[in-house]
Amino acid sequence: MTNALIRFAPPLGEIYTRGRARMIHMSSPTPDKPVTRLDQLAEYFRRHPNTWCDAREIARVGGFASWRTRVSDLRRQKGMRIVNLQIRHKDAAGRTVLIETQYRFEMERVH
Repeated sequence: MTNALIRFAPPLGEIYTRGRARMIHMSSPTPDKPVTRLDQLAEYFRRHPNTWCDAREIARVGGFASWRTRVSDLRRQKGMRIVNLQIRHKDAAGRTVLIETQYRFEMERVH
């Protein structure tokens, strides 16, 4: 028996965990161009069309530090219609508190 390194490769487009990071396994568009976080986030939204997605999950896929910028870039650069929903309520002191933020890629439905 040898001590061969076995590499696990999930199916393309599948979300998997590496350490604390959640990633999407994608093939590079061209061999010399690596897959970017923007590409990963676009793929995530395409795999979840017309579905509200929690902002924390989007941050994991798109990168914690710049995921909002990447959502904006998807809107501008790739023409993706991504809408935002913020759920708020009032606390005991009557102050408005943000509870949850969600995003949805609105893909046109063919009838």
